[in-house]
Amino acid sequence: MNTFDKIVTRIENAAMAIAAIILALMVLAETYNVVMRYFFSAPPGWVYPVVTNYVLEGLFFLAISWTLRTDGHIQLDLLSIHFSHGLKKLVGIVCNLVALAFFATILYLGALRTLEAIIHWDISPDVLRWPLWTSYIFVPIGCGIICLRLLYRIAAATPIVSHEAPPN
Repeated sequence: MNTFDKIVTRIENAAMAIAAIILALMVLAETYNVVMRYFFSAPPGWVYPVVTNYVLEGLFFLAISWTLRTDGHIQLDLLSIHFSHGLKKLVGIVCNLVALAFFATILYLGALRTLEAIIHWDISPDVLRWPLWTSYIFVPIGCGIICLRLLYRIAAATPIVSHEAPPN
């Protein structure tokens, strides 16, 4: 099981590194936008579509699994602090199963939408006229990674039943 965790962790780290690069590029693009808009009265028409269609999706979906692994999401402990260890484990498994079903559904629908955009060669309606699949692809990639992380969390929380005879 540790090998699977190491593989998923490497994938998450790579996705997070890409997200960090995307964030840096967004800062540069927005800085360029501000300089051009306020100093030269010539805002570039490509910054807004790039940020809204590519950068935000890439940041969110590439970072979501890493954030889960590092416990970076908001957690409410109002009730769980009163749970026994066994109940916390059970609630954790149920929550991970619900999250897995949710993200697997988004993965499936996102992959279908991406494939449809590739087949029909859908083009963005903005000034860029880029293929839309290049924006949609972040959804199935990010959801695929978080599904792997959730599968690991469920498997790690569930005791493995051995059919071997106990030692004497």
